[in-house]
Amino acid sequence: MNGLDLQLVREFFELNLFRVMPFWQRSERDPHFFVENALAPSSAVPEFELDAGGLASIARGAVSVRAWHADRFYASVIEANPTVTAFARRESHGTARALFGAAEYQHILVLSELPVSPAPRAAALQVLARLEVDHVIEFSTLLEGLVQRVGENGSYASSASLQLIQLFKRYRFFQQQQLELGFPLEPPGALPLEKFPGEVAEEDSGPESD
Repeated sequence: MNGLDLQLVREFFELNLFRVMPFWQRSERDPHFFVENALAPSSAVPEFELDAGGLASIARGAVSVRAWHADRFYASVIEANPTVTAFARRESHGTARALFGAAEYQHILVLSELPVSPAPRAAALQVLARLEVDHVIEFSTLLEGLVQRVGENGSYASSASLQLIQLFKRYRFFQQQQLELGFPLEPPGALPLEKFPGEVAEEDSGPESD
């Protein structure tokens, strides 16, 4: 697991006023974090797919991070990798119960990306719900939430990642509070090679003289 991924997830919850406790001594089936809302949670019913606004309705959570940035989480991928949802299974609830007691908590899965097309996306969400995951957060949603929370004039000396987001905002690389970068995402095409003086391209050379 990339340390930066975990740091960004932690900061996302902290900036949304959650207390965050990392779970360092963990197995594959355990959460990465336990979180608790520092404010009284909203009475609104949160959606299965959480964004920063929906977090206000969450009181407590066990959070697992699966940031496989090169992959989308199709239903087949989730079913073929049981560790993705292992943290939500009953046998892994012991640490959460020791921490939260009898208080209700949610299993929150942070993942890289779900399918874009409606049918595969719905199928993936159905599998996650069947495997006892309560909520999911896509990494793009998490990053957008961080951008919205970080202020241009705030102080983020203890976090290199938040300082970087602050600099991007300060110099207008984020437009309209969205993750729209002010520079092209794709590299430019290859430039034509210039010929050295006196060089003759092979296709331009005439037949050799005897």
